[in-house]
Amino acid sequence: MAQKNKNRMHTECKECKLKYMKEWQQNKRLSKDPEANREKHMYTIKEYTEEDKKQRMQEAYAYMYYQAFGRPITKQVLKELEGIEE
Repeated sequence: MAQKNKNRMHTECKECKLKYMKEWQQNKRLSKDPEANREKHMYTIKEYTEEDKKQRMQEAYAYMYYQAFGRPITKQVLKELEGIEE
């Protein structure tokens, strides 16, 4: 790594700094828990109530209708769809 200012003074020598950085990197790798990292990226199954499912279905139909016809779905059309009632 090139220094911006070559005249800049450091409190430790190059060898001590390299030794410190190698130890720091090794400790950083050892401190990481691979299981914790894996759990963060795993999908979890979420339980939805019937009301939540109904709301999500209405949103999905509204989105598909808008994509197909280029205009928002009306309440009347939404009521006519099978299985969806207010």
